[in-house]
Amino acid sequence: MISSIATYQKKHVLKTEENCRFCHAKKFKYETKKLCCRKGQIRLANADTPPELMRLWISNDSDARHFRNNIRFFNGHFSFTTLYCHLDRDTTDMRTTGGIYTFQAHGQIYHNIHSFGNSR
Repeated sequence: MISSIATYQKKHVLKTEENCRFCHAKKFKYETKKLCCRKGQIRLANADTPPELMRLWISNDSDARHFRNNIRFFNGHFSFTTLYCHLDRDTTDMRTTGGIYTFQAHGQIYHNIHSFGNSR
């Protein structure tokens, strides 16, 4: 019997890079020091975790356990989507604005996710 589940024999782990000394962002090799916070010039407020999301992580009720047991499934559904929109090039080009990358879309945005769970 052939299984459709891929198994990996060897893991690849990226080398640890030093976090940004200003905002502590995790970095990949060759990322510039200005990419995350422009060397401390830009400060973002920390967003609190929404109560419903926190409940899914810490609660022991059935839907929270279901969420934790199937998190890879849910995450995979959100990653395979298509986005169509009109992109505002004036705010997305860091070379001309001198700031951080900003994604600004105009008009409607379409996002398609197949149904979760069983198709009963």
